[in-house]
Amino acid sequence: MGTDAPLLLAAVSLLSALQMGFLARRVGLSRIAHKVLPPSVTGPPEFERTFRAHQNCVECYPVFLVTLWSCGLFFSEVAAAAAGLVYIIARQIYANGYVKSTKKRIAALHTKKEDEYFTMSSDDGDMENQAELEEKTRLINQVLELQHTLEDLSARVDAVKEENLKLKSENQVLGQYIENLMSASSVFQTTDTKSKRK
Repeated sequence: MGTDAPLLLAAVSLLSALQMGFLARRVGLSRIAHKVLPPSVTGPPEFERTFRAHQNCVECYPVFLVTLWSCGLFFSEVAAAAAGLVYIIARQIYANGYVKSTKKRIAALHTKKEDEYFTMSSDDGDMENQAELEEKTRLINQVLELQHTLEDLSARVDAVKEENLKLKSENQVLGQYIENLMSASSVFQTTDTKSKRK
């Protein structure tokens, strides 16, 4: 094993930790921009995608570090360090694409609605004046805003329902576990036998 090998692995590990810090900072800035308070993980689609991209990277991070150091120490340090750099670059590309895909979808939705509106307005050749056109534009913008608000609320409700079901199933498992412990414990059994003797 060369003397430079642990330094390469340490450098790649440090670089990956800095990247995780950068992604966490991006989540924090997104929280501030969209006014999402810290315990909550639901909010506008842009925030949720940013948060989910960070969470996906966090979930894979321990596996990455273990694999990097195992391969580096037991096989080839240089190859492990090179593969680690490739993984870090791929993870950054993934995180950027995951966040930007929401912006593209929202922009495409706005463009589609605007195209439909302009098609309708160009077909209506008998518009009487500009005030009516401005009023329609204002109403359509309000409808679009309400539609986005409704979509956000629906997504939040779905997230809360999913979290509620998860907590409910965890509570059932814990309840069963406690019952099993109580039935298996000698402390509770001796109490039961004493009460039966009395």
